[in-house]
Amino acid sequence: MSGIEVVVSQMVQHKFTDLAQGSNTDKKLGPIFLGEIDTSQYREGTLEVLITESTIPTGSSIVVIAAPVARSADAPGVVFGTQNVFAASVTLDSTPTPSEVPSMLRDAFDPNFGPLVAIALVVTAGANNTGQFTATFQVNVSLKN
Repeated sequence: MSGIEVVVSQMVQHKFTDLAQGSNTDKKLGPIFLGEIDTSQYREGTLEVLITESTIPTGSSIVVIAAPVARSADAPGVVFGTQNVFAASVTLDSTPTPSEVPSMLRDAFDPNFGPLVAIALVVTAGANNTGQFTATFQVNVSLKN
């Protein structure tokens, strides 16, 4: 079986500051768009997140999502998707602990992921977050036909 490995986002430090500080509720940020992949020639996919550093506190998270999307020639600036429907998702939270990195988190695509997939981040800072948190990671998608 042949396939390809797509690097969606190079290894980079993601730093989030003051998202929920002083709040009694969680604060969400995103989706933060990373890229779009033509998956029309492939029948299997895996979302891979390679982590080298993480200081995400308990109650906060970064979720990397792969979401099926569509485009139309009749509405060229619009990306069509279904809210909260993901081909795959990986959650970075207070685990792995710093002693457990580097590590890789993966999730296989659902079988009907469609011809176009968008990759994005959704960040949640817990109400008890006291300031900033960081995570250094790379996002890859492995596709097989």
